[in-house]
Amino acid sequence: MADFGTDLSALPDLSWTLITGLDNLAEAAVRCLITPPGSLFYAPEYRFDLKQFLNREITPEALFELEVRAVNALEADPRILAAEVRARQPQRNQLDLEIELQTEAGPFALVVRVSDVSVEVLRA
Repeated sequence: MADFGTDLSALPDLSWTLITGLDNLAEAAVRCLITPPGSLFYAPEYRFDLKQFLNREITPEALFELEVRAVNALEADPRILAAEVRARQPQRNQLDLEIELQTEAGPFALVVRVSDVSVEVLRA
């Protein structure tokens, strides 16, 4: 069985609860997508911040760019063999991402909603 590590839960807010396995991978994937480049000295691979796309209309080209950049950021994690991201903007201050991750343990799906006030994770 693949080891996805152990960490403190950070969603919705940092808590002192330890998470392991796919729960840890899910939170790491989300943190990877909402952490500005260079903001974590101990995790330079975190290099994409979805929040930069909030509060503006997104063209189909910008949505495609967001998807490609999200895939690149996710695939920088060695626990993720491949990623597929489908993004949409249901309203101006919100982004929804359907994420399919391929891991050593098999496929893993997430649905992530990022708004200007929160990050929500739903697992399929």
